[in-house]
Amino acid sequence: MRLDIAAMEEYLDNNGVTHLFLTTQVGRQYVVYAHPKNLRYLLTGGEKLVTVDPPEGYELYNIY
Repeated sequence: MRLDIAAMEEYLDNNGVTHLFLTTQVGRQYVVYAHPKNLRYLLTGGEKLVTVDPPEGYELYNIY
């Protein structure tokens, strides 16, 4: 599931997850493809984040 963005999104939504840390590249894919219901904060880290449009509905922090 960790590389299946749709399955991850479904799991996080079903479990009411509001805070999430992902590696930078998976986090970027999540921002681009997922539209979570409950998420409020997404933190990424591990390497430089390639430019991505800000997500709607939650805050994105690159803690690299």
